[in-house]
Amino acid sequence: NPNSPPSTMPTIDYDLWKTAADINNDAQNCGGTCTIITNQNVGPKKYIGDLSLSNGAVVTMKGPIHVTGNLTVANLARINLDESFGSNGSVIIVDGTVAVQNNGYLNPTSANPKGYILVVSTSTANPAITVSNGGASAIFYALEGGALMQNSAQVNALVSKSLTLQNNARLSYQTGLASAQFSTGVGASWLIKKGTYKYSQ
Repeated sequence: NPNSPPSTMPTIDYDLWKTAADINNDAQNCGGTCTIITNQNVGPKKYIGDLSLSNGAVVTMKGPIHVTGNLTVANLARINLDESFGSNGSVIIVDGTVAVQNNGYLNPTSANPKGYILVVSTSTANPAITVSNGGASAIFYALEGGALMQNSAQVNALVSKSLTLQNNARLSYQTGLASAQFSTGVGASWLIKKGTYKYSQ
């Protein structure tokens, strides 16, 4: 809405999702960077360090994921939300920056309505989230930092402290996102409430 006054950004319970990701108490110490280049199931899971997905790896997300470093999804790698979530989604929470590039993808379920992956960066960097060279059918949050979309990038929803669009990037909100729900498992969910955000220029 043009000329709308700035409004309070939506909030996310970071601790709730970090706890949910480490519910099995089997955190993986990456010793720098954990690299996934083969197809596998992941989640709930905590990675201590950076996490990199590449080489066309297909990861099926079974629960929340917490990365204490940076997350990179690149080179045809995909994170698919497990179909068992139905119309509920789940969360990847990253203490560092997030980069989805070179035809890396994050995909929702095929339910109607879809269940989405919510990717959260708690970094204050600008950009805290970068999406380039491809699409990401996910929801991105960088409440403390900036976001950069470039080189024909496309995402379904994005909330950030600042946003830069370059080179044919496109932000296209999808039907149903206003009522998207995110679950840590049975009996726990998080809801985006319609009308709780405004666009200010």
